Amino acid sequence: MTESFPSFNVTAAFHSQLNTLCIREFPCGYGSWRAPNVSSNISLKSTGILKGTRSSATVPAILAENSAQLETVESLQELAVKSPYGVDCTWSSEAESLREIAVKTPDKLTEAFILKFFKSLRIVDKKVTEIDDGLLQLRNLKQLTLSANLIRNIDSKRLPKGLEELELAANQISDISPLCVSPPPLIHLGISYNLISSITGRMKANSWPQLLSLDLSFNNLADLYNTINVLKTLPKLKNLVLQGNPLALVPGYRGYTIDSIRQLTILDDIRISADEKHFFKGLSKLKDVPVDDAQILVSIKNIKGVKIPPEIEDPEINTDYPKTEHKYHVEFQFLKSAPTTGLCESPALSVPTISITADDAQSEVQEEGTVEENEPNENSGLFQSVATTSLPWNEDCIELDYSKKFHTRLLVPLRDFIKDGITFTVVKTKHMYVVEDPNATAQSEETKLPASAKSRPGSKMQKVPSKEKRKESAKPKEKAKDGKGKKNKQEDIELFELPRTRYILGSCQVPLNSLLEGELEVETESVCEGGEETGDSDRKDAGSGSKSDVSDKKRQSKGNQRAGTPGKAKGGQGRSSKDDKKTKEKDKQEENVEGEEESTSPPPLTIQVQIKLHYWKSAREAAQEFLPQGIPSHTEQN
Repeated sequence: MTESFPSFNVTAAFHSQLNTLCIREFPCGYGSWRAPNVSSNISLKSTGILKGTRSSATVPAILAENSAQLETVESLQELAVKSPYGVDCTWSSEAESLREIAVKTPDKLTEAFILKFFKSLRIVDKKVTEIDDGLLQLRNLKQLTLSANLIRNIDSKRLPKGLEELELAANQISDISPLCVSPPPLIHLGISYNLISSITGRMKANSWPQLLSLDLSFNNLADLYNTINVLKTLPKLKNLVLQGNPLALVPGYRGYTIDSIRQLTILDDIRISADEKHFFKGLSKLKDVPVDDAQILVSIKNIKGVKIPPEIEDPEINTDYPKTEHKYHVEFQFLKSAPTTGLCESPALSVPTISITADDAQSEVQEEGTVEENEPNENSGLFQSVATTSLPWNEDCIELDYSKKFHTRLLVPLRDFIKDGITFTVVKTKHMYVVEDPNATAQSEETKLPASAKSRPGSKMQKVPSKEKRKESAKPKEKAKDGKGKKNKQEDIELFELPRTRYILGSCQVPLNSLLEGELEVETESVCEGGEETGDSDRKDAGSGSKSDVSDKKRQSKGNQRAGTPGKAKGGQGRSSKDDKKTKEKDKQEENVEGEEESTSPPPLTIQVQIKLHYWKSAREAAQEFLPQGIPSHTEQN
């Protein structure tokens, strides 16, 4: 349901701005404050000074009598530009001149004179909803700006016939058909930031014989082929702006436009060079090269600032089962890819886990770094969930080196997606491994793995011998002398993974608006915030008391060492006091170092990402990408 606004037409807005000039109020216009012009009877009579006076011989005496109460034209001109009498004249180039006339010769200010006087008019952000017939009274109007209003329909019949420049940016226009029926001889037409989705069959060459500049930026134009076929028929078009439209996201946008509209000199406020015309020559004539497929390369280089997991900070807590391992990856949402071949995706890297076989490693590669399309959300039909490969913790940074090129023909949703920006989420996954399968029964333990474990996504389970077989196989291993028995025994240990636990460490939103404004890539290192670690008791316990526990262990070990050398203590009683002082000083220094380490704030969680919009730099590049034989010979000769 569209929002309704009170009706407010252009004529009412014009008179409202005209009243702000105060051309009939002090210091403008006629009034008791004006010193009359002696040579003008009209001026004298209008002030009321000559009322009842028949002889002009008495005029100097009357003027001398009232000179103390009157202002000269020169003094009124000075007052007109000073506060508080100064007014805003930026809405028209003629507003200031009209105000000067109101001071010098106010007798000229008739309604017909005022309406013919204006050649330019700017009515911006005045909530105008309608262009009415009253605008036709401004017969000499050449430039009309009605930006940032609420206009939905525009009829060329209500525009002055001599209009040359029309600016209608940031309105609610979705159809330009009424404007294209016998329009005035416009040189410039600006209808950016509207809701126009098509111009096919509307803009014809005979209706726009003088059009030099056209601004259609930031609309909903998605069909590059048909849009350019219409625009190339305009005979004098030199300056064209189409950026911000969905069609500007395809690789061949700039090259196809330049090669199709040969007389064009400026595209998206960038002058077209002779080299560009040469490199893109023949692109518009290539067949089987899609002009509706956008390509965006998403690269995630690394994750920094991840806290050290407890099993690495204190390996002793991970000696018993269940074995614990933490891995990290990045997730984000993107539009579904078009079915194409050769997606430039970096190979997923497998990281060996505890006692994992080669088959399990291959299954891990297939499961991680993949696309999940079954997560429910309000735009589940358009978007897919993408995850990078999960990697273990690293001290400097976790090098993901993820790169994938996404293809999509959903250009309008892609434009809206870029407007909103892309959100990246850093996820920590907790893996726990046990020796005994908790889901297996005594009967099925020797024959097969449980179906629930097999179907669980991301589970890594191994087919291993049963307990009896392990006992039998352990006998020859004990007799082995070359150490092979121990190795086989380690390989036969069966480990089962418990259900994984996910924790969101943080997320960040990367703005992509610059891609709609002509930039080709966005590269940034963003800080991730808003993470939740609820439920991760191991992480909390280790993070809160790990350093103190380590320091306590150090003190205990030192005390045990001193207590375990009684002989030395007895033999060196004379030096015991000095040794005690040295040890106390060392302990204080170590405590100070530990306190400094605890006081230093940890580095923020950051990810380094790059989003790049794929563009063709020449017709040959486009042909090599889609046509194995390259550019046909007939296009090179043209």
